[in-house]
Amino acid sequence: MRGADLTGTDLSNVTINKDTDITGAALPTSDSLSDAQQKVTKKPLPWELIQTTDNTVVIAYNGGTILPAYGTLDLNTSELQLIYGPLSNKGTAIVLLPALYSQKDCLTNYCEKAPVTITQTQIVADDSGQGSDIIIKLSGTIAGLNVDVMLRFLPPPSGQDAITVNVMVNAPAAKTIPIDPSHPIDAFKPVVLRSTFFSATKFGAQQAYIVGQPPASFVLPTAFNRFLGNDAKTFGLRINKTLDDKNLLVINDPTIEVKMNAPTSLMVTAEVQQSSGPSNTNISLWGIFNTAQKSWPDMWSYTVTASNPYNT
Repeated sequence: MRGADLTGTDLSNVTINKDTDITGAALPTSDSLSDAQQKVTKKPLPWELIQTTDNTVVIAYNGGTILPAYGTLDLNTSELQLIYGPLSNKGTAIVLLPALYSQKDCLTNYCEKAPVTITQTQIVADDSGQGSDIIIKLSGTIAGLNVDVMLRFLPPPSGQDAITVNVMVNAPAAKTIPIDPSHPIDAFKPVVLRSTFFSATKFGAQQAYIVGQPPASFVLPTAFNRFLGNDAKTFGLRINKTLDDKNLLVINDPTIEVKMNAPTSLMVTAEVQQSSGPSNTNISLWGIFNTAQKSWPDMWSYTVTASNPYNT
């Protein structure tokens, strides 16, 4: 979905006022958008959630004459792909539910990705009292663990190729769920990024990085490799600007950066598997808690930013 431009969608008579709760409202489709919300004023709707036939929800922000998408949420897997603006590709995905190894609860010992349901959506004033944010609340279950997730999308800054989302995850039973003790560095992953690296011209990311440290670059041909494994507050996946040809379409793949809020850091590891094709998500960047399971937090939060790699 390059460009994610929904030009032509009629928003002229559609609005949701700030602090209006649209819990339970059927998500609009691209064919019935004008019928999805109450028509009360001439003011355009600041945010729209548009559900596609494959159970993906497009999160779009009203840009005046167009409605560009800034994210896609796969309700089948809990994967969120952020898009920094109308010229951006979809690239690295954030897996919103935690991943874990559990011999008891996972069919293949490893559980990553599971369905989620939108339980509540709300448009609210932002912290400055200007503009408006959209809050999307989700619930899902993975390996028997009940998880609630709250996303808060901030309006894209004017003139900048970026979008920021605050993520809060609540899973009180995580500290007691059975996990596989043979996986000390990846038994439970509260934050997971997924991307692709297939060839010199087909990839979603070329580097894993921790702010303040040298980046780790992926190499071809891809083979199993793990690296980093350091305590980090801010980390992510991005293209390698020193190698990339600006004429390639992949320059539009966003930099995805995670900044931990609570806890303030995680132990972060990157892993690259051999790729079976250009759509194979063979890159994984994840963080784990640096305390014993009984001391894990009931809730964790972080901020995700998608940005144009050539603007940073």
